[in-house]
Amino acid sequence: MDYSEIFISKNESIEDDIISDFLEQFIITPKIFGHQKKDPHVGCSDRIIGDFEMIYTIGGKSHITIENNNYICRSGDLILIPPFTRHTIQSDLDEPHDQYWLHFDVHPFYLHEEFKKYLFSSSDYLVTIGQNELLINLYCLLERELEHYKPGYRIFFQTILLQILIIIFRKEFNPDNYNNTTAKKTSKQVLLDKCMDYIYDNISEQIYIDDLCRFVNVSQSHLFKIFNNYVKFPPAKFIQFIKVKKGEQLLKTTPLTIKEISIRLGFNSPFYFTKVFKEYYQVSPRQYKKQMNY
Repeated sequence: MDYSEIFISKNESIEDDIISDFLEQFIITPKIFGHQKKDPHVGCSDRIIGDFEMIYTIGGKSHITIENNNYICRSGDLILIPPFTRHTIQSDLDEPHDQYWLHFDVHPFYLHEEFKKYLFSSSDYLVTIGQNELLINLYCLLERELEHYKPGYRIFFQTILLQILIIIFRKEFNPDNYNNTTAKKTSKQVLLDKCMDYIYDNISEQIYIDDLCRFVNVSQSHLFKIFNNYVKFPPAKFIQFIKVKKGEQLLKTTPLTIKEISIRLGFNSPFYFTKVFKEYYQVSPRQYKKQMNY
């Protein structure tokens, strides 16, 4: 039997695979997936969420507002809504939409802008992919996986999500604009990664900046400078942000009360957790839980 072979691992003799190099910088984690089928009353009111949301319309029409941008999405259109971006979604009354939606997280946080920049080459939130048979088949695979939740489903979802993103990147990615040095972490980014690890490992505790500085062995002034340059938040605000984002996840996926979530995240009281949550999501945790109509 005749066959051909290719050496898939990285090899200097093979042309650079810039899309793989770029995606290998990130940990991309699927969160929630669904398929809305031609229900004119399906949609979501004005809201903000903490993860990326990707919507692929395969039939009908969908009316989507992102910040001050209004879109009428038809078959073949794909929308990417970045985290903490105000938006509404409503199916068309005369031509109800048929669409897949998928929420996912991208780590590290400080590379979110790079991810958005190269996923959609324009400044717009919409790209027309068309009725892509491979893309639709991948979404169908996710639907079938949801029916059983067999062992390994998390990695199954993650690998399918990566394939979906690759299809989009192949259409949108502009190699002329890509700076390959972004694929190599600087010492400051390595330090930020250590900070992230510390925050996640201690998310149920009150985290003090002095302790964080000792952990990464830098001064407070140096830590503030790095956070302001890469994250655009001072360290204390970013710790708060990570805790609230974790709170959003717990609201979506657990029956925990607001008080239980605030304790789990190291807040002094449920009132303070509610106050901080509203700063990011513009609604209270209780209101947020009610408006999530998945």
